[in-house]
Amino acid sequence: MKSTREPTLKHLIDDLNSINNMKNNRFTILAMQLYAEHYVNQIVLESIGEPAKTEVKNHLSFPQKLRILENMKVLDKSTKRVLETLNTIRDSFVHELILTPEDIAKKLQAMNLGFSYQWKVDDKQTYSVDLEKVFLEKVKDKYNQLVISSIVVIGILYNQLKVIQKQKLDQFVFVDFVKNKDKWAAILSVREIHS
Repeated sequence: MKSTREPTLKHLIDDLNSINNMKNNRFTILAMQLYAEHYVNQIVLESIGEPAKTEVKNHLSFPQKLRILENMKVLDKSTKRVLETLNTIRDSFVHELILTPEDIAKKLQAMNLGFSYQWKVDDKQTYSVDLEKVFLEKVKDKYNQLVISSIVVIGILYNQLKVIQKQKLDQFVFVDFVKNKDKWAAILSVREIHS
């Protein structure tokens, strides 16, 4: 198997932000699914023995790989739910040629997106904040909730792979909410971990 160098987390998040800024929902979802599936595959393959790698890589579905990662305690239920939602929407994009933004919104409204487990508060003086409540109050649109949650989860998967590979964790995805007039916007960036 050839050795390839993983992009930095900053490069990865900058790439996803750039794709999302094109305002093409189909392309954004497909790109996020591609990144998520890459890291799910890498984590599973790094965690199993050689004889099973080909079988797992070529014959297990994405949901089956997610169950493996959940059983390995790499994912919790809410993070798995974000990835399952992303996969479901991605399947719609692949199998339905014509999907309007309204069609996408209807599909997302019916889904329980959940909230990613590894979100932390940057403000050290505020320990009792309900991050899920803040997130849902500031990001009303389900599509944007999915994009933000998926990018954060991809960052989590990226770091999980580094842990499995026994590499130093030096970056994490940071979400900042900025109010512009009466509307909130989420800014996704990468921060350094200082030890």
